[in-house]
Amino acid sequence: MTTLHTVAATGALKLSWLLLVFPLFGAAVLICGRRTTRWWHLLGVAMPVAAFVYGVIAFFTLPGLGTSSTSCRSVSCCSSPGSAR
Repeated sequence: MTTLHTVAATGALKLSWLLLVFPLFGAAVLICGRRTTRWWHLLGVAMPVAAFVYGVIAFFTLPGLGTSSTSCRSVSCCSSPGSAR
């Protein structure tokens, strides 16, 4: 049986919580704010765009994280039963 080991996030992935915070912050300001009539449309577009940009940055940092010990080849659950490697 193969055991999986987790590692702490590093680099851009350390801030992955921002994917949720950007849109939620924008929604909270728009719902609770009374003085947002002049710039609500900018905030409503900027927060999801910021989350998307961060998501793209985080996605492109993923290829540098792969090592032979964490690849799917070393995990037995990735292969179908009875398949030879």
